[in-house]
Amino acid sequence: MPVTRRQAFLAGSAFSLALARPALLRAQTVPEIRMIEAGGASGESMEPYIKPFTAATGTRVVRESPNPFGKLRTLVQAGNPPITLFEVGATALEQAKALDLVEPLDWEAINPNPIFPEARQPMGLGWQYYSTLMAWRSDAKPLQSWADFFNTKDFPGRRTMQDRPYMLAFALLADGVAPDKLYPLDLNRAFRVMERIKPSVAVWWAAGAQPPQLLKDNEVQYAASYSGRVAGQAGISYTSTRERWTAPTSWCPRAPTGRPRRRR
Repeated sequence: MPVTRRQAFLAGSAFSLALARPALLRAQTVPEIRMIEAGGASGESMEPYIKPFTAATGTRVVRESPNPFGKLRTLVQAGNPPITLFEVGATALEQAKALDLVEPLDWEAINPNPIFPEARQPMGLGWQYYSTLMAWRSDAKPLQSWADFFNTKDFPGRRTMQDRPYMLAFALLADGVAPDKLYPLDLNRAFRVMERIKPSVAVWWAAGAQPPQLLKDNEVQYAASYSGRVAGQAGISYTSTRERWTAPTSWCPRAPTGRPRRRR
């Protein structure tokens, strides 16, 4: 089934829901909100919002990370998950909806300040954009494009890529598809390209902290990584804006997220 640009980019965040309506939470006397998020700089960026929110409402916000999709599925299927919010990417939100893991949001109650239309989803609220780019050890041969990343003959070395469907878009870019012709994704072509690089992928990462650590430990020489995880890291180089992939994350964005469904 073709994947459209809209499906690949939509994302949401349930955490934005909690921050948007402190008066509503006061009325419901919610003592604590537990959330699972991506961690790293993204997670820390929430603190300037969490502290005044807690001061205004008395509601404590407990952050946990990382946020692999399997964790959401396990928590919900076990029954009565102990969390309110779970950060997921746009494609993961679609999976969560298909598996009945998230619940609809009450947008009338949320009543947020103006937001991008694509951030307002039935089961997720977009809260940030994130980017994934190519990174490599500074002593490795520099990359210029996704074609270079997938060219293991001229750019030898072990790779790490995220265990997420949007890696297929990078495969198509590497195979010569123009960015403005990328959607709907040609999945058969993308998987053929992925098959060619698969022997060189040492790790399919799930947590954002993995790529920089793998590069520093010389476990891999090249990585598809969140930009915030490698920027400013000693011994790691990365691509310019031209070869960076930016998308919304959801409650996630990476990036939609909805409230985990409670089994009845």
